[in-house]
Amino acid sequence: MGVTADLCDKIVATTYGDLTDDAKDRARRLVIDGIAVAIAGTVQEEAPGVLAKHVRALGGEPQSTAIGFGFKTSPVQAAYLNGASMHVLDFEPMWSPANHQVSTSLPALLALAERDGASGREILTGIVKGTEMMGWLR
Repeated sequence: MGVTADLCDKIVATTYGDLTDDAKDRARRLVIDGIAVAIAGTVQEEAPGVLAKHVRALGGEPQSTAIGFGFKTSPVQAAYLNGASMHVLDFEPMWSPANHQVSTSLPALLALAERDGASGREILTGIVKGTEMMGWLR
């Protein structure tokens, strides 16, 4: 099997039960940190507000929260806006090699989780899988 197939198999097979207590704790902190940084980005920088006006004007089925802006939009638009809000301050945890894992995977995860009614365990498993994929790809 190739590297891509190995990665896909590992990601698909990973369940909440496979996660160590340390991984679960770190995942919780990543989710909380990502949301906190998104909120900070909405009030400390101008760009997320400009983007929020654009996203609101585009409309879309209100299924996912635009963090810090008081409205819902489509999952794609929410992920786009929330990703910008999470990244604008550049305050996210980094690993070696450096990557921006939280602002690239958490917004999509939260938008889809809200739309689909995912559990907290599914969200934690998703952020661990996203982190794992970024590590493998780097």
